[in-house]
Amino acid sequence: MIDHNNKTKIYNKVSNFIVLTNFSKTKFIEANFPKEKLHIKPNFVKKQTIESILDKKKNFIYASRLSKEKGLLTLLKAHQNFTFDLTICGDGPLKKNVLNHNKTLNYIGPLSNKLFNDELVNSKCLILPSVWYEGFPMLILEAFAAKTLVLASNLGSLSSIITDRYNGLLFEPNNHKDLIKKIQWITNNKVECDQIIINAKNDFLKKYTERHNYKTLINIYEETIKKKKFII
Repeated sequence: MIDHNNKTKIYNKVSNFIVLTNFSKTKFIEANFPKEKLHIKPNFVKKQTIESILDKKKNFIYASRLSKEKGLLTLLKAHQNFTFDLTICGDGPLKKNVLNHNKTLNYIGPLSNKLFNDELVNSKCLILPSVWYEGFPMLILEAFAAKTLVLASNLGSLSSIITDRYNGLLFEPNNHKDLIKKIQWITNNKVECDQIIINAKNDFLKKYTERHNYKTLINIYEETIKKKKFII
């Protein structure tokens, strides 16, 4: 086992580190990584999802592991107390909770990428109710590209990616009442939501395409080469 001092020596030999979000960078700084060595390079979507007409989008969709840490219980509790069209995709230990849920929802299980994209494109809103830290969910970028609104927990990297009521909406994690309030707001504010969707698509085109990601990575490589000779 490597002790902390040895780890520090190893880390000191690394010229730069790549992190996914500003939140991740903050956590590494808290762990005593040198701030100047941390560079943000987010995930990207290689191929844009085909978008649909906003007026034809209908349901809310959850697509993730059916587990406690993903916030599924919060979502089911919100659905229990406020009726809205909900589609759930995925599999996991809480599958029985979904099947035994006593309010009508559309459970379609795990899907291939193509079938999921079809569902996402035709959905009004993607819900990410996680109650633990996420890295950088590709689902967010796929939703941005598909012009599907994103409603996520105000937690960790999710709140680094989502600016509330600008490119998505945030709610208090593990709080089904706040989730209901945000779902009601989405239902009653179509014009504002359409603008948020447009902002998110613009963010996608500016920050999260394959081309932009390549440029960011090359810049990090070039800075690393200039800053320090490699130790062999």
